[in-house]
Amino acid sequence: MTVMNLWPIPVYMQELAPNIANVKEFAPKQEYFNTANNAGWVTRNRYILEDPALKPLKSAIMQQVEIFARHILSIDYKVRFEFTQSWIIKHPPGTMGMKHCHENAVFSGIYYVTVPEKGGTLWFHKDKHVNVFYDNMRPEYMMGNSYNEKHLEIRPRDGMFLLFPSHLMHSVGINNDENLRFSLPFNLHMKGPMGSYETLNKLDVDVSSPPEYEPPKTNHPGWVKKEDE
Repeated sequence: MTVMNLWPIPVYMQELAPNIANVKEFAPKQEYFNTANNAGWVTRNRYILEDPALKPLKSAIMQQVEIFARHILSIDYKVRFEFTQSWIIKHPPGTMGMKHCHENAVFSGIYYVTVPEKGGTLWFHKDKHVNVFYDNMRPEYMMGNSYNEKHLEIRPRDGMFLLFPSHLMHSVGINNDENLRFSLPFNLHMKGPMGSYETLNKLDVDVSSPPEYEPPKTNHPGWVKKEDE
């Protein structure tokens, strides 16, 4: 018997060193803004991987991106990948991350800096991807597996690295620990030539390198207050 898995959605997971570029010491020293909906605190700098202090971490992440793109997805080397935005998010006790995807990106990822014992889990959610049944048809199952589950739970650890298509819906569970949780999410986009003139699908994509720093608009509805206010 053979069962073929057609068109699966890849979630790349790797264990990296737990404190690359001393990011555990770097993260608490940053300036943070509180987001709406009790979704944690986000660094004022949303190009955080461009900070020279995190250069070794940026390099380590890009090495994993190359493995994912070339060896798993078989994307041609003429297509390159650039970071668009990156930030650190701090989840104090009682905070969580609402269900969302990452817009204007092709791949997104997370490097877990500090995850306390009860710091919460990451959930991936099956959205409109239909593999067996539409949402209006759900028989009872003897056990859950990748064919019938609508949600996938991952328990992160310090140094865990995840990479996935940006359209994939996900959320962050409540931090039920008394300690802070820090993670570093980021977005990537493709850069370079795709398609061809002959097949009428030629496209040259250019992604500008992010600036070293860009402060947020203080009247943006997503930013509630500064941490020290």
